[in-house]
Amino acid sequence: MKHRSLIDLGLLEVRSSLNGGRAARRGLAALRRGCPPALLAAWLLNATSASAEPRAVGAVSGPPAAAGAARADSTPAARSELLLEQGMALRRLGKDEEALRAFEEAAALDPESTRVRVHLAATQQALGHWAEAETLLREVLQEPADPYVHRHRATLERALDFVARHLGGLLVAGQPVGAVVRVDGRSLGSLPLSEALRLPVGSYQLDVLRAGYYPVHRSVSITAGGVLRESVELTPVPAAAAPSAPGAVAGGQAPAASGSPTWLSWTLTGLATGAAVTTGVALAVRNQHASRWNSPACLESGRRRGEVCAAELDAGKSAERLAYGGGIASVLLAAGAVLSWTWWAPETPDAGLAWTGCSLTWRAGACSASF
Repeated sequence: MKHRSLIDLGLLEVRSSLNGGRAARRGLAALRRGCPPALLAAWLLNATSASAEPRAVGAVSGPPAAAGAARADSTPAARSELLLEQGMALRRLGKDEEALRAFEEAAALDPESTRVRVHLAATQQALGHWAEAETLLREVLQEPADPYVHRHRATLERALDFVARHLGGLLVAGQPVGAVVRVDGRSLGSLPLSEALRLPVGSYQLDVLRAGYYPVHRSVSITAGGVLRESVELTPVPAAAAPSAPGAVAGGQAPAASGSPTWLSWTLTGLATGAAVTTGVALAVRNQHASRWNSPACLESGRRRGEVCAAELDAGKSAERLAYGGGIASVLLAAGAVLSWTWWAPETPDAGLAWTGCSLTWRAGACSASF
């Protein structure tokens, strides 16, 4: 906080005496006593952008709105100058976010104004928007013929060097062409990148995405002054395999099918098989109990067969009922399976099902069909 307060003192005193008087010298001395060279260079950027516009400091003594009312003009350049004054006043009040909006509006009205862009760069830097500040400073320094740039070139270059120390580069290369490159959720370009992305020092989440490919997600760390190179190769997502069906034609491609899905046909087939097996087992158990019931073991002198082998009778009847239920279920499920397969099967001359018929006896039920 000591450096910040000394910077603010120096800025205010220099701006209050534009002809280099005693107050300006006191401000510079305060900055030299309390600031390291890097922060001094940053302050010089702000001081340079303010020193060339005496009207801006002298005209704004109250709220920005009052200054605007005093200088109403219909030309874009005049409105830009008005917003420039408002932004400088807001910065003196420590309202950098509001000042940024004022400078951005001024730049939109007068995009060729070097003064506006320098103020905008200084405000972006103050807010920690290092990449934006660097871009603006580089644009300004590419105009050496501009009188403002010519007069303050050394200071602007020092400011650019200070900003660049907070930035690094990220260069992403690879395939496929057109894949979107995102950093912390922001889309910053697409493959192939024409140049390295400029990012503040720190850690980021890199995502490379394109429809039809598996995305790549990586954590990357940007260092000051360096360029991190990342190579990516997105893997295509395989096309969904076509479901196989009975009676597939030659050439490895199954014909188009309609109707019920194969999982339903197989489920009904499996349930019908299970019901038939249950019926067979139940009939076998029933026959065992019937054999015991009819055997001499259930005959005793003075007692009826039902009294001696009542348990065998009950167990046999239970098995018989289960056999009847299983038989009926197997017939119904088998019929559903056959209909499902017939409905789903592709229409080809050599494929299909020939329905034969069903039969039901007291012991079992069965259906038959030929492929």
